[in-house]
Amino acid sequence: KQWYQRRVRGYNFEPTNIEELKEIVDEAGIKCSPADILPLYLLKDNIGILLPLMVDLVNASLSQGSMDGVKLADIIPLLKGDSMDPNILKNFRPVSNLTFLGKLVERVVLRRLNEHLSKNNLKSPEQSAYK
Repeated sequence: KQWYQRRVRGYNFEPTNIEELKEIVDEAGIKCSPADILPLYLLKDNIGILLPLMVDLVNASLSQGSMDGVKLADIIPLLKGDSMDPNILKNFRPVSNLTFLGKLVERVVLRRLNEHLSKNNLKSPEQSAYK
């Protein structure tokens, strides 16, 4: 077993691999946040080289049960509607732009959660949003 295949806090997330991260990137695309260290064009041009490193970082996050240092975001206030007064603060909603690596970790965890729910017949047929 690899160093990242430890049980943490009662949860045991299966580690990811290059193929799974490539599939996630292909499905969701590559979108960067201002908080990302690498600009979008460098990330896109070098994704094949960076995926093995990202696998290690995602697996470290999964094994530690933590996103410390990975879940960074820029919070941007967006006006709730075009007709709303921009001088009134309650007319804004916060939107967070997560880093690319943070998004990868979230998508891997979402896959693990959906696998668990399906495997244990825990999905609610009435659930329509937030799947």
